Amino acid sequence: MNDSNHYPRRYGRGVPLQEHLEKLFDARITAMEKAVGVAKETMESRLEGMNEFRAALTSQASTFLPRSEYGLQHAALENKIDTAQKQYESSHRDLERKIEKLENLRSNINGRLWALGVGGTVLVIVVEFLIHYVLKMH
Repeated sequence: MNDSNHYPRRYGRGVPLQEHLEKLFDARITAMEKAVGVAKETMESRLEGMNEFRAALTSQASTFLPRSEYGLQHAALENKIDTAQKQYESSHRDLERKIEKLENLRSNINGRLWALGVGGTVLVIVVEFLIHYVLKMH
């Protein structure tokens, strides 16, 4: 029973070679179909995930400020900053001038007070001198 048309011997009886090869071929085809099915499911799952990610990016991008609108708002803010800076510098110069005037006024008042003090002291000395000599002369 060791015929070349039979392969292999199982449990005491031989299986025809063509039948054995057909079974192997069918098993491989079935396995490949299963693998293709699993790969297809995996690919669909990945594509679905990518589509969800793309939708999230699209949704997120719709909330972003357009470049043209940003440019307009940025230019408006720069103008406001420039205007505020010019006003600050102008106010600062005005305040410096006022402080200088106040310092000059204070110096002026201090000088006058010193002059009054000196004048008063001289007046007191002269009056004392006159009183002292006038009273002695009488």
